[in-house]
Order: sequence, then C-alpha cells, then structure tokens
Amino acid sequence: MLKNPQAISKETHRYKRLLPISSYAFARAQALVPLVGAEMAQGVHNFPIVFAPLGESFSLMALLSLQPESNLYIAPDGRWLATYVPAILRQYPFAVGLPAEGGEPILCVDADSDLLSDTDGQPMFEIDGEPSEAMRKIMDFISEIERNRAATIRAVNALSKHKLIVPWEITLQQKS
Repeated sequence: MLKNPQAISKETHRYKRLLPISSYAFARAQALVPLVGAEMAQGVHNFPIVFAPLGESFSLMALLSLQPESNLYIAPDGRWLATYVPAILRQYPFAVGLPAEGGEPILCVDADSDLLSDTDGQPMFEIDGEPSEAMRKIMDFISEIERNRAATIRAVNALSKHKLIVPWEITLQQKS
C-alpha cells in the first residue's frame, strides 16, 4: 500500500506532522489485505476471511472484493463501510520494512501520503528529537501487530503443514 516507503529518521522526519486518517481512499485498490489472528473475532463479522496462497504456504487475509484492484468496503467519498477496519489499514501511512541484506526491521512511512504534513497534525518528533507521544503510540501499535503477525504465521504454517487448508476454486457467473 505504501507508494513511496521511506525509513523514518530524526533527520528526515524531525519536523513532520501526522494527520488522522479521514479517508481510506489509499486502500481503494486493495481486494485483499493481511490480517493477524487477533483480528479474526471482529473481522469474521465484517468480511470473508481467506487463506491466500503465499509461496509454499498461505497468508490470512480479509477478502474485500472478488475483482482485482477493487475494494467494496470503501465508499466513493473514502469512508470505510464496515464496522471493523483491519489493523494494516489503521496503521497507514506506516509499515515495517525488512532490509534486503537482512538485519532488524525498519519502521517506514509513505513519504507520498496526504497524512504527512509540515504544518498540521501531531508532531512525529519532540523538539529534542525523541519520538512524540503520538509516534510512540503508533510504534507500540505496530509492534503489537508484528508480534501477533509472527504468531499468526506460525499457526497458518502449522495448518498448511498438516494439509488442513484446502484450495477452493471459485467460479463467478455474471448475468449478461
């Protein structure tokens, strides 16, 4: 979803500010979004949950449309139409990046996001260069998602290993 991911740094983002999510238009082309196990209880009441093929295993996903690059849960004005918003969308414009050469995960931000501002919103960093309270809350939220993602991957891999996930072919019929 991040169009221009950029590692967050004090130097680059020290004076940047964050606006709250007022529109989910950034996810309009997302027919599938990843979920973590902790989201299943709420997600199952809002959208179909599927195991999508991912390499040799599967990934737990929210199915938001049967049409590629379409999201039926976003109104034309950008409002989210379900009662539950997947965590991956709530964490936008942030994501965890993994360096190509290995190493520790890096918190990234979409540098092209309309949620970054030079003048309005909550500061990302305090004057002394430390993360602001708003940024610390975001970092805690994303850390919790990533811990849950690791547990979800282990659970899905165990289901896959024991062949408990069975592919299901869907055939769509359209009226002429």
